[in-house]
Amino acid sequence: MKPEKDQNQKTKRELNIRIEGKDYEWSNQFITGKQLKDLAGISHNEVLFLSLIDPWDDELVPNDGKVDLGRPGIENFYIRPLLKFKINAKTVSWNEQYITGLQLRNLGSIDNGAKIFLMIKGKFEDELINDNEKVNLARPGIEKFYSKEEGSNFVTIIIDKKPFDIDSGKYSGTELKTIGNVPLEYELEQIVEGQFIPIEDNKILIIKGKEEFISHPKDGQSS
Repeated sequence: MKPEKDQNQKTKRELNIRIEGKDYEWSNQFITGKQLKDLAGISHNEVLFLSLIDPWDDELVPNDGKVDLGRPGIENFYIRPLLKFKINAKTVSWNEQYITGLQLRNLGSIDNGAKIFLMIKGKFEDELINDNEKVNLARPGIEKFYSKEEGSNFVTIIIDKKPFDIDSGKYSGTELKTIGNVPLEYELEQIVEGQFIPIEDNKILIIKGKEEFISHPKDGQSS
């Protein structure tokens, strides 16, 4: 009969883990995030997760955090790409599915007197985000947040690379040309995600802020 010490060592060697699809062995019941990354040759700056039943309930494993490998089954670890969003045109990376209004305020260095909004595409109103409210960042696309001082309805739009401060609300193409000092006979286009969308003079747009437009002579018209 083998000594009890040798049997325990054999049991420890049989603790298997999987990191980014590759199998490894570990000789102790517990392992830290740093040890996991060293074992797999992963940078300490990466965000490591322990896979659970629901992917978005997976457990974040900090570098100094410990994981119990003595549970049944093979523990599966993976690197999750950071979730990105924008706040006041600044791109921020975040390692959790949800973020609160207070966390947005701190990350964006936004004064307590200002309100934070989540931009909603289309004709719907932007969503007010209170400090204790959570926003799901795992939805498709990049969430865009912006702040507005209490009582202020002014927003900034760009026309021909020049900023103009106007009240948020409804504007026709003709009104936007007047604001941007664009000749009425010119073509006005809105730039949306790299696409140029023609704006007819009688078309009504809901201006929320940060919209960008460009003008040029109509086809066949000399400048």
